[in-house]
Amino acid sequence: MLTDAPGDAITKACGLIYPLSNVVIRKVKMLKKPKLDSVKLNELFKENITTEAKPKKGPKNATVVED
Repeated sequence: MLTDAPGDAITKACGLIYPLSNVVIRKVKMLKKPKLDSVKLNELFKENITTEAKPKKGPKNATVVED
């Protein structure tokens, strides 16, 4: 973060809303992405399979038009 590029980008992006000047980034916090929760993933997968296994009902009076 030795360059002023992030500060310039923030100034340009916010310039339409409110004029900014002398934008400086002092501290950046890096967030880690959460670990994969296998139990929750399995529950979602099982729910998805059960909803796909049910037959989908279409309209009763559907007509097919062929050209």
